[in-house]
Amino acid sequence: MIECIEYSFSMKSFVLTVSLLLLTSAELIKLNGSDYSSVKVSGHGDTYDTPDIAKFSLTVRELRNTSKEAADATNQKMAKLLDILESNGVKKEEFKTTRITISPRYDYKNGEQVFRGQEASESIEVKLKNINPDGLAIGKLIDDLATVDNIDLSGVSFDLADKTESRRKARAEAFADAKKKAQQFADLSELKLGKVETLEDNTSNYAAPLSFVYSGRPQAGNSQTQVPVGQYQTSSDISITFRML
Repeated sequence: MIECIEYSFSMKSFVLTVSLLLLTSAELIKLNGSDYSSVKVSGHGDTYDTPDIAKFSLTVRELRNTSKEAADATNQKMAKLLDILESNGVKKEEFKTTRITISPRYDYKNGEQVFRGQEASESIEVKLKNINPDGLAIGKLIDDLATVDNIDLSGVSFDLADKTESRRKARAEAFADAKKKAQQFADLSELKLGKVETLEDNTSNYAAPLSFVYSGRPQAGNSQTQVPVGQYQTSSDISITFRML
């Protein structure tokens, strides 16, 4: 009987000790832990601006019997294109050479490689600044360049010279979008929205959409090449963690 009482007392002491330890642990967690919640939300913002820069590439290729003949023919044709650019008001600093090649060309007949000649090519990149939003000047320039046969004109794109303001506006819209979502969660949780804890920004730019239609050499009654410049889009996607009190 005495042994049973001692055993029962020992078990009670054990249970009491464990309960005190658990209570102490809970109090420590409350003291050391945060007394607020947080919510992570995303925000998106877009801004649209009229492009003020146009870019395109011009390439000339000529095939002749010798490298010298091919290079001379390419140089003559490129000189015509450069004259056209300058006559349309394009400044020398707005175009530059990007590639020059001279290489042999071959045909394959009956499984054998037959020398066809030497091909010379030259490519330039044209960057027009302060363009008119109607695109008419660009269309006229393209039509004038098209008076020179056997050329490649490609890669027409548009850009914005200064993206600072467009990015600022896009970020502001994205932040407002994120904060609106966070405020809704705070209201639903019957809490108050606190300060920002973390913020991740991913602002990007997209070239204006282009619809390029070449109408051939302008003749009486023919329309000019149409080059709509579209809109330049700047997007901002952010993730923000707000404290909720």
